[in-house]
Amino acid sequence: MQNQDPRNLYRPSEASLDSNPASDMDAIHSSFNLGRALEQGWAAFKDQVGPGVIFVLVGMLVALLLTFTIIGYFLLVPHIMAAFSVGGLYMFRRKLALDVLFKGFSFFGSVLGAYYVTFMINMLIQSPVLVPQVIGYVALIRGEISMVEFNQYMMIPGLLSWPLNAVNLWIGTRFMLAMPLILERNYGAIDSLKASWRQTRPFQWWLLLLMFLSTLIGSLGVIACIVGILISLPLGMAIHGAAIAQLLGEDSAPTQKSGDITPTTE
Repeated sequence: MQNQDPRNLYRPSEASLDSNPASDMDAIHSSFNLGRALEQGWAAFKDQVGPGVIFVLVGMLVALLLTFTIIGYFLLVPHIMAAFSVGGLYMFRRKLALDVLFKGFSFFGSVLGAYYVTFMINMLIQSPVLVPQVIGYVALIRGEISMVEFNQYMMIPGLLSWPLNAVNLWIGTRFMLAMPLILERNYGAIDSLKASWRQTRPFQWWLLLLMFLSTLIGSLGVIACIVGILISLPLGMAIHGAAIAQLLGEDSAPTQKSGDITPTTE
């Protein structure tokens, strides 16, 4: 078999995708470096800030409009969210355009499957918080407890939500490649989740730190309202996209900075 440049591995032949997508993922020689992802993400953001802002603005408006219908909320919004998961990768490639926003609709069933599998996992993890909260709200509405008692009761689920949110962030890190694999490599829903779990395992703690930083950047944008979101979300996307590029083998440069982990060590 002829050797391939790792930068071209995200464009496998159609035959390899149809026959065994997992074997194609195994061919990737991944490495991850947090410092390099931040550096390349910042560079991509500076080069693509205009398309990034437009992408985020239009994406938010489309998602908002879709939420006004049940079909739109449950069947269409997940595909816009999937597009955001690869938007940063296209910023890394310097090819972000609005047509990327609707790319998920070409993989309708796979996107829905992966989205709702991860959604149910997240809900299951959050159930120790959600169930007591629902019970508390019902008791408050029925007048069985006072507002003071309700606030005291809700303190326990509130404290419990912090470690559970951390677990969900870790789960999101392990599945961060699922949507890119569906949209870029035509993986099925379950295959994409399995491949993402396997591919992120050697780098999971550094990726978790990167995911935390990306989330923090987005949160700062929310605090700064609309203008802040339009800047912070493209920046977070670009950093996220640079990490995905490393995991997919699109960045074949050596990674010798702090935070470097390779799949195998001697």
